[in-house]
Amino acid sequence: MMKRLLILVAALMATMVVTAPAFAVTKIVTGGSTGLQVLGSALAAQYGKESGGKFRVTVSGGGSGAGQTGAGNGTFQIGNSSSDKSSSTPAGTTFTPITKEPFAIIVNKSNPIKGLTAAQVKAIFLGEVTNWKDVGWSAGGAIKCFSRVSTSGTRQSFQKLFLGNISTAVSNSCPALASNALDRSSVANSKSGIAFVTYAYTIGSGGATVKTLPIDGVAPSLTNVVANKYKFWNCQYFVTKGDPTGDVATYINWVRSAKGAAIIKAYAVPYTGTYDQCIAG
Repeated sequence: MMKRLLILVAALMATMVVTAPAFAVTKIVTGGSTGLQVLGSALAAQYGKESGGKFRVTVSGGGSGAGQTGAGNGTFQIGNSSSDKSSSTPAGTTFTPITKEPFAIIVNKSNPIKGLTAAQVKAIFLGEVTNWKDVGWSAGGAIKCFSRVSTSGTRQSFQKLFLGNISTAVSNSCPALASNALDRSSVANSKSGIAFVTYAYTIGSGGATVKTLPIDGVAPSLTNVVANKYKFWNCQYFVTKGDPTGDVATYINWVRSAKGAAIIKAYAVPYTGTYDQCIAG
């Protein structure tokens, strides 16, 4: 009886050994742009699923500046950036475009304004227009604008697209917040609020908490970006120290493939051109 029991235990242990995971999980550390964080998390989840758990891509925020710096110093294997290269970008980094992302203007859902012109947006965020009555809402009162911290790629791209130059700063009267999500929640909780966010923050349940405005009569939709009707977009990038290699290159290639595009198209326009092609428009 004892012999049979020992044989049974040995067989069970052998089965457990056979069914144990036969691979180590490879981790790819990414972080930076909060404008890219929602999409980055969706891509990471799908890649892990398709790899059968062999790869785990982590995604954190901190802003595009942190993403570029982290890629340069090795903190991140991939730095996420919603802005182009700048004078503060670490030397030796490579920017691989993955999307064309619309940058949107959001207001509180109770705001009756149906849209703004690009000139009005510029005047508001430069502090030249400070009351809603000056842009069509007579009972709106003082405008409460919200911005992003100076290292934010969303802010840098907004300044490039709406203010005419990446170095033209948003007015100091607009509180500088740490993420797209904080800008959105601040607008949702302020009747007179207005802010700029990436398109990914205008969709889903979170996007439903605010109102997205057409600019010059054109909505910030992916369809309008593809049709060259909405001009306020910028590429988003995966930033690496040097050219991507190994597992990092494999992941980036997957993101830029049809499989990655299937995830991206819910949040942005997939893009597989070069950095120089993106900058050229």
